[in-house]
Amino acid sequence: MMENFIKVTPDREMAKNLLETVDIRLDAIELLTKTDAAKFASKITEEYYEAMLEIVNAILSIDGYRTRTDIAGAHISSISYMRRYPEISERDIHLLDDMRKKRSGVKYYGRHVNYGFIKRNENDLKSLIRKLRLIAEKRLDV
Repeated sequence: MMENFIKVTPDREMAKNLLETVDIRLDAIELLTKTDAAKFASKITEEYYEAMLEIVNAILSIDGYRTRTDIAGAHISSISYMRRYPEISERDIHLLDDMRKKRSGVKYYGRHVNYGFIKRNENDLKSLIRKLRLIAEKRLDV
């Protein structure tokens, strides 16, 4: 699996910037939900996934890795990387991968996500974001 990554100098500043971007995405989710959750369900799904992926990328950056862009499956590799953290369960990995698939469906195939999916998974999504953020913040000593 590590062949899908490039060893780089850890970049704590980039990690901090990514975590700031996550806050903006979470604010956007809140605004979209209050505006018209059903209408914006696909966009909300994208924002949740991108927020989680940005935290994963922050963790990778802190750990001194980045995914290779010259091969397919960078997002899958990033998700799998999180298995090295005991705080992240297989259920969490499954949810993150499910979000990846939904986001890809929206972004590349014009599929739509029903807001019921988000509503059913909202607590788990928020919990996973908290877990990921906690890992990143511990690694940053914030």
